Amino acid sequence: MKDIDSISAELTRELAFSPLEKMLPPKLRYRFYKWLKQYSAPRTAPMNSVQKSVNKAFEHISAIKELKKNEVMASFYEDGAVRMDFGGAIDPKVKKSAMDWAKRKGLKAAEASLDKSDGSPSYVVYASNAMPKGVCVKYTKIAY
Repeated sequence: MKDIDSISAELTRELAFSPLEKMLPPKLRYRFYKWLKQYSAPRTAPMNSVQKSVNKAFEHISAIKELKKNEVMASFYEDGAVRMDFGGAIDPKVKKSAMDWAKRKGLKAAEASLDKSDGSPSYVVYASNAMPKGVCVKYTKIAY
């Protein structure tokens, strides 16, 4: 005759394991649990890096929105893409020379804004791939 504690422990063990886990051989079950523990362990380092990249993205977006009419901003991305933002009062010669620089570097225009009205800000994204991806590594603003 078994005591209530051992019966309770056996019943709990039976209910805790899924039918798939019950059929696994001991070595595979050990590997499965080891693999499962790596995803259930608390991770602080990746969350910090995710938080940092989100903060960088918000800073970049706010810098683009605060672009003045006489400023040019160049943003450089992880994958080698370059985004050039131009204020509304920038000389067309400056835009053309910036675009020529990107072409000399072997970058192709992947995305561009439409000039909706005279004096509105515009941007051009240059990348070697078809569509640029990644987080902005650094950006530079220059006033003219």
